[in-house]
Amino acid sequence: ASTTAEEQRILRGIVKFGNIEVRQIMRPRMEVTAFNKELSFADLLPAIIDSGYSRVPVYEETMDRVVGVLHIKDVLPHMYSPGFDWHTQLRDPYFVPEGQQRDDLLTEFKA
Repeated sequence: ASTTAEEQRILRGIVKFGNIEVRQIMRPRMEVTAFNKELSFADLLPAIIDSGYSRVPVYEETMDRVVGVLHIKDVLPHMYSPGFDWHTQLRDPYFVPEGQQRDDLLTEFKA
């Protein structure tokens, strides 16, 4: 049986998807939203709202030194606890080589 035009379009998309390197979908560094580890919890909450993201890298001194990733859902239960140490909620960062294939990265994420 022959494939329809729609099926051919889908198959081409699958092949194209697998041949894309991570660098092609990375956000430029100057556009990355990240929080300084020195930020107080009182200042962190408005920064979270302004960011619009659910996960944000956290750095120490410069953005070259990412020390963790903050999942916003982890700090929301503590938003009315002014002295809360939000650093306890940091998760380990996941570093990806820019030459890695996108489909390989998705496979890693699923593992």
